[in-house]
Amino acid sequence: MGGDIPLIILTQNTPLADSRAIAQGLRIEHDRFLDHVTAYQHEIERRCGMVRFEIAESEYYALLTEDQALIYLSYSPQVRAKTYKQILGRAFARAYDQLAPVEEDETDIITWTHFLALWHTLLGEKPLHATELEQHLRTSAPFASTLPYPLDSAFLLPQSAFFAIRLGRALGKWKNIPLGPRGWMIQQERDTHSKSFCWYVVTTK
Repeated sequence: MGGDIPLIILTQNTPLADSRAIAQGLRIEHDRFLDHVTAYQHEIERRCGMVRFEIAESEYYALLTEDQALIYLSYSPQVRAKTYKQILGRAFARAYDQLAPVEEDETDIITWTHFLALWHTLLGEKPLHATELEQHLRTSAPFASTLPYPLDSAFLLPQSAFFAIRLGRALGKWKNIPLGPRGWMIQQERDTHSKSFCWYVVTTK
């Protein structure tokens, strides 16, 4: 394997991480990381969907979703794995930011309106971290049932450790957009203690 390989590639507007680039980042042989991928493949596929494998110039490699890649790194015994998770997370965040914008259709607007309306009814205008909002969703089946696509399917993955990350990104895309008869709108503020973002819903009508 010669030269640097891009860490993230876009396939059908979906960011995927190249196992060869991850191996380079961990400073290990690719075959060693690929053995790690196949060793946990059954469990990862049960939790996060099928692992995609490709072959190029007689080299076998994997293209991993963000959840798959982060979980593999969580299982990795490599010293650099913990630090590299942060690098990988930032790389995926940049890739998502660069995706071509997709116009929301009427179904998206309706489902997000229902979600925000119930959020405001249940939780008022209290700022919450994405992890705190996730906990409310996990303790209220009616609230969770209003999750818009694709958050609804991600929420159902067994022990999805990265749902809060996806939730935060989705909220960021829909912030400051008034929806529905009362103009429910997502707002964002920075928590000065944790230096992370909090989210809440207000009415504008």
